[in-house]
Amino acid sequence: MYVGDSPVDLRFAQNLEVDSIILTHGYWNEGNIKDAKRYFSVNENFEKALYIAYLNFNQGDYKDNLGNSLKAEYAEFKSQKYQELEPNALYEALSILHQEEDWKKWPEQDRNLYDKDENKAYRESLVKEYEQDIDFHIFKQWLVEREIKKTNENNKQLGIKIIADTPIAFTPAEEWLNKDLFLDGLALGCPPDYFS
Repeated sequence: MYVGDSPVDLRFAQNLEVDSIILTHGYWNEGNIKDAKRYFSVNENFEKALYIAYLNFNQGDYKDNLGNSLKAEYAEFKSQKYQELEPNALYEALSILHQEEDWKKWPEQDRNLYDKDENKAYRESLVKEYEQDIDFHIFKQWLVEREIKKTNENNKQLGIKIIADTPIAFTPAEEWLNKDLFLDGLALGCPPDYFS
């Protein structure tokens, strides 16, 4: 899902489509499957479960039509969205590397990664070094987009119309990528919560 060209933050997105892909199609194959189906177990291990699903999805040698069609669908999504999603994925990788989501506390070269042309070689080396992390981020975005599409199709069949407001907010990654569009130290809106 994209709101103002911003990828959805997946920290709180635990949904049926993801559970379906992880559990139904056999991509979760470590640990106790009964525990994996329990909400709290999945909730506590959500990122781990997604990562295992991602690894198994990529390493699978599919002999069925569903597996092959999912692989083709993901490849198409990735080819269409890679340029848009790569900076956000790299931001996530750097946040983990620095153990800090506030990019203003990162080393100068990482803070200004997209600001200066002389950082291009360094940026390309980071993209190569974190290639799997970037791909994992894109995989999660694909899962969310699939769910939104499926939900919209189901709602249309049921005659349900959803009217919602558009959130006006920016992710830290967007600020990091577009520093010249933001006034330092100013913020808009109310503090985020699990529902916003």
